[in-house]
Amino acid sequence: MAHLIQPLLQPCPLQDAWQELIRAHHALVAAARQAATTMAAVEADDWGVAAKRVRVTWALTPSGLLSETGDQPLTEVINQCATVERLLDAMAWVLSRAPAAELLLCHPTTSSRPKESADNDLVVEAAGERWCFEVSDVASGDADGNQKELKDLGSLGLIAREGDRWRLADPYPPGRHFLVVSPEFGARLCRPTRHLLKTGQLRYSRLNAPGQSVLLEVHRNP
Repeated sequence: MAHLIQPLLQPCPLQDAWQELIRAHHALVAAARQAATTMAAVEADDWGVAAKRVRVTWALTPSGLLSETGDQPLTEVINQCATVERLLDAMAWVLSRAPAAELLLCHPTTSSRPKESADNDLVVEAAGERWCFEVSDVASGDADGNQKELKDLGSLGLIAREGDRWRLADPYPPGRHFLVVSPEFGARLCRPTRHLLKTGQLRYSRLNAPGQSVLLEVHRNP
């Protein structure tokens, strides 16, 4: 799937990127709200089938990050907007700690990246350090059927698969590393029975971001 919101791949002030991403998100939400109004007229017998096929279209948006014209399923736009909202919360948290932070790269709505890519959803330079973030909006606190936690820790370069087990990466990457998640999923991930927390190799510290997101900073235990 093409990007709903274009990636930011050139360094710039994080404050500027945050504001531009807010404009792109608001334009998407406005278009999605308009599309959702058509669902009220769908007959009950065909509501589910029709609702899955509602399309969101837009043109001449006020943000250069959002293409001038677009046509995407409403369900996809909802999912992507939720992830972008977590990303915006993470950016706001960084700015509250380091107002002069610089954005190095950002993938607001990338569906997939090459395995060899070292990119993360958000990478900033703050306080002389590289801070890396992986963002998701898993709505359930009861399950992680897609192993999102392990995949994101792997994307951050913190763990690697060894056969059917996971181990700490060697060398372990410098800088700070974060998972940006929903409150319910964050509560699940902080349980001491979770994967590398259970073995004592990693631990999480919970940070409350602006908005409705939770930041989990990942630490390697000595």
